[in-house]
Amino acid sequence: MKGAQIMSSVLTVEQREQAGSDSYNRFEYQVHWIVCHIIGKLQEDAECIVFCEFHDDMAEFSPDNQQYQFFQIKTKEESSDWTIAEMSKREKKKSGNYKKSFLGFIFYNYLTFGAECSHCHFVSNNDFTSVIKTVCTEIVKHPYFSSECGGRGESSFSYMFHLPNDKERKVFVEVILLHFM
Repeated sequence: MKGAQIMSSVLTVEQREQAGSDSYNRFEYQVHWIVCHIIGKLQEDAECIVFCEFHDDMAEFSPDNQQYQFFQIKTKEESSDWTIAEMSKREKKKSGNYKKSFLGFIFYNYLTFGAECSHCHFVSNNDFTSVIKTVCTEIVKHPYFSSECGGRGESSFSYMFHLPNDKERKVFVEVILLHFM
């Protein structure tokens, strides 16, 4: 009984911070985007080598032209467009130096690798956010919707539905939203 009380307080006391889960949600979008990008390359029969967190969020080497493409993959809470100020913002490190901005990373790769760099890209979840919000608000309006069962990150959600003629028979549905670009 005492173990149940301890577990109960762990589950009911508000967390002191959520930086870890917020970071995970941002990285989850990065991972989903990279996997979708790789699937797209496979569908095109395009040969490439993908590097994650190596010189950029993602770097792609093309053996055909012996060049790299670099990708900054970022998430944004609001569905507003990115501004130049946001993209060029530099944060101060603990050392006192400044971290490169998103645009700074893009130009750094171009300047550092010259002719080996064919493209630099900035990828964002921004347009995808409205799709996620629409799914979350509209799915609960379905006539066979029973309940929400939680979510896993920013683009995976679990729901319970019932069968059309039998409200006692439940169907578990996992909605996983991927953004193909």
